[in-house]
Amino acid sequence: MRSPAPAISGITTSGFTMVEMIVVISIIALMMAMMFPVMSSMRERSRVSGTATLVHAVVTTIVSASQQSLTVTESTGKRIYRIWDVNHDGLVDGSPALENTVLSAAEQYTAAVVASGYKGLYAATGMSLPKRNFDETTGRIVDAWRRPLRIVFSEDVRYGSPPTAHVAVTNATAFADPLKAAGGIGVWSAGKDGADEKLDDPAKDDIRTWENVQ
Repeated sequence: MRSPAPAISGITTSGFTMVEMIVVISIIALMMAMMFPVMSSMRERSRVSGTATLVHAVVTTIVSASQQSLTVTESTGKRIYRIWDVNHDGLVDGSPALENTVLSAAEQYTAAVVASGYKGLYAATGMSLPKRNFDETTGRIVDAWRRPLRIVFSEDVRYGSPPTAHVAVTNATAFADPLKAAGGIGVWSAGKDGADEKLDDPAKDDIRTWENVQ
């Protein structure tokens, strides 16, 4: 009968005790909890930075576009629209046909505009955009929070006919001058809160082409 193998002296077996495992897990959870606000803040700064780049790219594209008007034959005769906000809702145009599926009757594009072949800023100019900045359901360019970009023209502000849905100013004349100096067109995002602020007030979280974004 074989004898059991002798124990090898100097070698011991050990492992984590339950208490040690709980301590390690608690430390990891604490570190993750401390990192979450930091990561969240970094993501938000990235959204702001990306949207600032986007609105400036959009306004540059608009200013440099060869086409700035659209002539269609309405029931009342020929009409010339200034493009990029044809339906005058204060938002950068998407595809009229697609937008009409989600717009109220008062905001919809006319049948003549839809039939004209005008497809909105993105399709008309062939802008290169990240997929996250394009809404396929409307053809609109959207910010980091998936909201459509706003647009205003200095002439509308100066002569008292800016779209009221998203554009509000306290002193139209005072605001029109710096907007004209910035190219006559303002494009902006309503920011994280999505609230429309008065455009001649300092921005809370709006991201505007005529202001420096920190």
